[in-house]
Amino acid sequence: MSSQYLQTPTYERARDQTLAALRLGKQNQKLEIARAFLDQFPRDPFANQLVSQVLVDANRLAESVTFAQFAAQYGALAPQYVVPLVHIYLKLALYESAKGVLDVALTKYPASKDLTKLMGQLYSHIGKPDLAIRFLKGSLELTSALAERNEILQSISNVMAKSNRFAEARPIIEHLKQHSALRLWALKSLAEGEKAGSESSIANEIESELVKGSQTLKASDKVELHLTLGRMKERSGNYEEAYMHWQRARGIIAPHYNVRSHQKTFDKLRTVFIEELFAKTRAHSDLLTEPVFIIGMPRSGTSLMEQILDSHPLVGSTGELGRFGKILNALLVAHGNGNLAETMVQEAEQGRLKQWVAEFQDVARLMASKPAPIILDQTPFQFLACGFIHMCMPSARFINMNRQPADVFISTYQNNFDSKLEYAFSQEAFAHYYMEREKLMNHWHTLF
Repeated sequence: MSSQYLQTPTYERARDQTLAALRLGKQNQKLEIARAFLDQFPRDPFANQLVSQVLVDANRLAESVTFAQFAAQYGALAPQYVVPLVHIYLKLALYESAKGVLDVALTKYPASKDLTKLMGQLYSHIGKPDLAIRFLKGSLELTSALAERNEILQSISNVMAKSNRFAEARPIIEHLKQHSALRLWALKSLAEGEKAGSESSIANEIESELVKGSQTLKASDKVELHLTLGRMKERSGNYEEAYMHWQRARGIIAPHYNVRSHQKTFDKLRTVFIEELFAKTRAHSDLLTEPVFIIGMPRSGTSLMEQILDSHPLVGSTGELGRFGKILNALLVAHGNGNLAETMVQEAEQGRLKQWVAEFQDVARLMASKPAPIILDQTPFQFLACGFIHMCMPSARFINMNRQPADVFISTYQNNFDSKLEYAFSQEAFAHYYMEREKLMNHWHTLF
């Protein structure tokens, strides 16, 4: 908190009363409670941070940014205020903003283990493994607590494994396997890194953990182990046993697939993004920028296509940047029940289309695998945003990856996707989502 309020009885009393009220208050009351405290102390970093956190908890990330920024500003970029701000930036894929504030904060607090670790996590997000490992190792040197050190080592090994450096990651994973809190994660990591089959000792260890922990393991851990064991069975050609384990995993945690909600989204996109809208916004679009977007269902070959194209000297890949998909999703949440087409026209007339493109170019330069004239964004789910992207950049190009639907399903079914991807947990849900995607792609093909 700022020195203006530090040790002031009035402030401390108001702060304690606010925190108590937040603990007892209902969710729909918490923002009002936090805002009342902020109204009393508008330049207090803790008060701004409190409002920001309430908004984050309510999944209102875009609204939380301003308050988190004020908290960092009024708090003199102290780590306790910068860290929450950067986490919000990362969730919103505002990587250029995250790097900017971290650069400045680290010049003021170079010995902050939290800021150093967060910079490593940022570089991991944007596909810069060498820099990620350097900063994560730096935070390790600044950290003494065993649990925190193990968490950082886990992050380092994850970065190494994802950048095809499993040989370096293996001894770290073996070390972490000795700690009970990380044993299951380590077994899964070793199984995937070694591409082990069901005849390996790791498979025996995983089966043993499932038996021992049948009553005590968390549901999420059981899911991970069954999915991993199923993939190991598949590698050894035991396909029936593999599918049995995947079914068990899906029986433990199976989010409800909301057909009506997904149908509403697909219908809204087909209704809003039509030639009439493009004609009204064309004068406000960026007609010169020509990035390439790889889209498709996850597990349809988008990553392989990215690797092939990124090997060309004229192409620089940003990985799964997904900036336009996130912007569109925010607009759907805010205006989806109203006249979204009218909102798009208003945004265009206010210069937002070119602003979004400029921001995309800025973060693309930060994330690109190399300096190159062609920007490549490989975010599968941006098939939902093709119309929005075309509205902003009519010259943008798309590569739509298709794979045999049954192969896409089985590859999806055996991986531990986020529960928000509701379609991934049953054949019926997958079939509905897949067919709706096909209809949407046909709609885009008729327009551009």
